[in-house]
Amino acid sequence: MQDRKQFTLHMIGNAHLDPVWLWDWREGWQEALDTCWAAVDRLREHPDFIFTRSSAAIYQWIEESDPELFAEIRKYVAEGRWEIVGGWWEQPDCNIPHGESFVRHALYAKRYFLEKFGVEVRVGYNPDSFGHNQGLPQILRRSGMEYYLFCRPDPHEKYLPDLDFTWQSPDGSSVLAYRPPLHYAAWGNDLNTKLHVGTMLLNAYERGGRPRHHVALMYGVGNHGGGPTVENLKTIDAADANPALPAAKYSRLHDFFPALALDDPTPPLVAEELQHHARGCYTSLSLVKWYNRHCEMELMSTERLAALVGRFEDLDLAPAVFEYPWRRVLFNQFHDIMGGCSVERAYRDVFAWYEEVLTETRQALGATLTPLCDHAARGDAAEPVLVCNTLPWARRAAVHVSEDQPARMLELPPLGWSVVDAAVEPALPPGPVGVTPTSLENDLVRVTVTSAGLVTSLVDKRTGAELAGGALNRLVVLDDQWDTWAHDAVSFRDEIGEFAAEGPAEVLEAGPAQGRLGFRLKYGDSTALLNLSLTAGSPRLDFELLVDWHEQHKMLKVAFPLAVEQPAATFEQAYTAISHATDGAEGPAQTWIDVTGQQGDQTLGAALLNDCKYGFDVLEAEMRMTITRSPIYAWHIPAQKDPNKHYRYLDQGEVVVAYALLPHVGSWAAAAVPRAAWEFNNPLITVALEEPSDGSLPNTASLAEVGPENVVGSVFKQPEEGEGTIVRVYESCGRATRAWIALGHEGQRWEFDLAAHEIKTLRLPAPNAEGEPVETDMLERPLG
Repeated sequence: MQDRKQFTLHMIGNAHLDPVWLWDWREGWQEALDTCWAAVDRLREHPDFIFTRSSAAIYQWIEESDPELFAEIRKYVAEGRWEIVGGWWEQPDCNIPHGESFVRHALYAKRYFLEKFGVEVRVGYNPDSFGHNQGLPQILRRSGMEYYLFCRPDPHEKYLPDLDFTWQSPDGSSVLAYRPPLHYAAWGNDLNTKLHVGTMLLNAYERGGRPRHHVALMYGVGNHGGGPTVENLKTIDAADANPALPAAKYSRLHDFFPALALDDPTPPLVAEELQHHARGCYTSLSLVKWYNRHCEMELMSTERLAALVGRFEDLDLAPAVFEYPWRRVLFNQFHDIMGGCSVERAYRDVFAWYEEVLTETRQALGATLTPLCDHAARGDAAEPVLVCNTLPWARRAAVHVSEDQPARMLELPPLGWSVVDAAVEPALPPGPVGVTPTSLENDLVRVTVTSAGLVTSLVDKRTGAELAGGALNRLVVLDDQWDTWAHDAVSFRDEIGEFAAEGPAEVLEAGPAQGRLGFRLKYGDSTALLNLSLTAGSPRLDFELLVDWHEQHKMLKVAFPLAVEQPAATFEQAYTAISHATDGAEGPAQTWIDVTGQQGDQTLGAALLNDCKYGFDVLEAEMRMTITRSPIYAWHIPAQKDPNKHYRYLDQGEVVVAYALLPHVGSWAAAAVPRAAWEFNNPLITVALEEPSDGSLPNTASLAEVGPENVVGSVFKQPEEGEGTIVRVYESCGRATRAWIALGHEGQRWEFDLAAHEIKTLRLPAPNAEGEPVETDMLERPLG
């Protein structure tokens, strides 16, 4: 018999710890201390034991509350017996956070680990997250991580060609990924099962076409912490001493992955998202999703403006001003918080933290706007208003410069400002909006609507095409008996009703720059206020929905059936976009999805934009967005309801969302849908100017512009160290391009190449400094 000891079971001792789940953060904090002390005890008792632990947030808790434990961890890290993995602030939900949030997880966590432990983390680690978007391999690679360990989706949810594979993003970046057998935790005899399965796997590899000498097995009590037990270690030692079994060695993932790469140099390629697990979590608990999106967008928006104003004004806004609120947002992205599946009491702290984030971010925005308000020329304006565009491209939008006036159309420079006079009657916009209680029309589209807010006709006047393939904006209610996660659900199709009119439509604004209709709706015990608006010069239909929801075990979706054939669906993910099946299955997306198809010889379609939602489906040519669902808090099948017990349900009360339908001719890429979604999530900022100005700044100016149209400049920020300005751009439409950045206020312009779907980070020279931008990784370190 072949010597079994030439094959190695890498035993990865860990303690999966949910800092918030069926408990609040205070209990999670105490469990983190207890678990890590238990790991230290095992390290003291057993000279070969190695412990693996992720999540900078937990280490920071320990540093601040138990210096003795922190010192012990540092000692064992230096000895190579305490392994730090993950390189992120927490183990987040890996679908809902924005692409930039994943960058900040690495930026702040890896800097922390380098500073406190001298460790460069190279293993991405999210064993319990509920699915993994396809943008992650590029983000991992560009933040210095080569490997990725995950457990979900489970094998019954997602077929993969092997335990290990090359996982690739749309840009071509890849990491070596690994899904360990039998998940991340072991209780009692379950460790024996894992050792047996690991041995069987090595036997199978030995006989198969791809010989393998290394398999990693994870063990240790988890979820509420705990970690490896004394009995676990005895079991491993006994297995290692058994000549009939492979070597069972205490190991580190930083050792296992390189050994695996040598052992299996040509793993299979997986160039798709790793889905699906817990599809209900894309929607569960609307408010946590609303806060997440709005905090992300306001942080990025304020950073962009502050970084550029700070190039000519002393704002006294150090990078730490933004790091603290970012860290709050990142902690709240922990998968059981962001998935909406924690206990209700845990969210009291979560929502308070979000309010703190918004307060601090808005204070930073106020400090940034002050010099513009003080110095921007007013000319002879009687009622001057400063209007700011925080996106690095020019925008044309309807703006209410005062509460008692209708909207007016404004042309705003890229990432800059204009001063307008609220006392001056605006000029009539080209293609003004016509409004009746049943219609909206401008020079691009003609819309017919019912008293229930249903769009029964949407004619694109550019082509004459009727885009509605049925009633658009149908608020449909579905039966939803799934648990909080919606475990094992694939789609939600059991319609039981829809919202209906509760009175006639009301004209809220009658143009000329904007037309707006209001509707009152009702279903069961729930009511809704819906506004529908159309702006001059734009085909985009905007919807504002406030639902007073009082349903239980039900779901609300909004549906948009399009009149196209051969439909193709596209979903935005973290800093990228992917094709999605049109089979009605629920899937995660960010700020937009799109359906494009054929109508005769014309290619046309529509994008659905949103400001806080993440669950979508497309069945043939109908796209739907999930607005709310109402299971019991933290309810996990197979639990059974007790008829004598009172339960609390999610989303009881007000649920708010803004969304838009953007018709387009040609493809979504040709229509620059990604930029349209950024605009929808970053409204213009208006400030009434009441104090006089010294006029040292012009009344209109652009601070920065990024181009061409398929390139999005998401980040302008102060560097964590050194001088200059950090800029992050990404190619949003899947075509390589010659990109450029211009600083209008300084008269500088630089060009560079950007591959399809590529994310690029650059450090621009400091003001008045010569030189070219330097490309960096996502940790702001120069490449090469």
